[in-house]
Amino acid sequence: MFLKIEKKYVTLPNGEKIAYVEKGKGDKVIVLVHGNFSSSYHYEPLYKRIPDEYRVIAPDLRGYGDSSYNTRIDSLHELADDVVALLKELGVEKCILTGWSLGGCVSQSIAARYPSLVEKMVLISSGSVKGYPVFKKDASFQNLVGQIYETKEELALDPVTVVPMVTCQQTKNYKFMESIWNMTIYTSLSKKRPSEEENEVYLEETCKQVNLVDADWALMRFNISGETSFYAPGEDIAKNIKCPVIAFNGRQDITTPEIMTSENRTWIKQIEQVYYDDCAHSILVDLPDQLAKDFLEYVQR
Repeated sequence: MFLKIEKKYVTLPNGEKIAYVEKGKGDKVIVLVHGNFSSSYHYEPLYKRIPDEYRVIAPDLRGYGDSSYNTRIDSLHELADDVVALLKELGVEKCILTGWSLGGCVSQSIAARYPSLVEKMVLISSGSVKGYPVFKKDASFQNLVGQIYETKEELALDPVTVVPMVTCQQTKNYKFMESIWNMTIYTSLSKKRPSEEENEVYLEETCKQVNLVDADWALMRFNISGETSFYAPGEDIAKNIKCPVIAFNGRQDITTPEIMTSENRTWIKQIEQVYYDDCAHSILVDLPDQLAKDFLEYVQR
């Protein structure tokens, strides 16, 4: 059964109203940062398996789920700053920071720029320290690798990555969105899928997102490594991540492939890498029991 915790709300000093779910009352705080096309509820398979001896906080990032989107973003650092501001409002001084997909990049930003806040970091199918490039398309809608978009306005017209997704979210076309998730996220050999109840919640939350173009632009230009990416010079701040880090990845992940995990290991040298063979981008759905077991073992060290 889906554990649908009622969302709470905090208005940050910047005026954004951030929704979040919270469970447990322990001294140890676990923060769960979701990815693109998702919200705090996509972490349900993990947070319901975490004992109440831990305090678990999972926010909806700005522009996602039930959080506001009063000011548009240009950088993932802005989403990271929102999370930090939320934790300050909630009295959290130290946490075990967990990021899935885009949330992995947001977590990296926090760990690099607010290192005293992060006790440990967990990356689940995380994006790269060098972001996630989106390239122009040819007449057959194939990537023109290396040909980049110069503006958000150009990106907004991308016929594969952006236009269909934005249209789907705006029209609440759950069937189409489900087909996209099945093709890109739930791609393990086991063909594991959420239950009907879970899927209904996930798709509804996915279609609440209102910032896709801005989020894609920010993700494309995210680069905390020490070298230039397709879209941005490196900020060279990944070296500021001093906390222990573990990365969980699926061998069959086509969304954040091996090249991205290798980039993370290059620039965050203390990463402990864990791979799951029969698993794709959503380890949360593919292997929830195993992920929770390994996650808690790491947290308890």
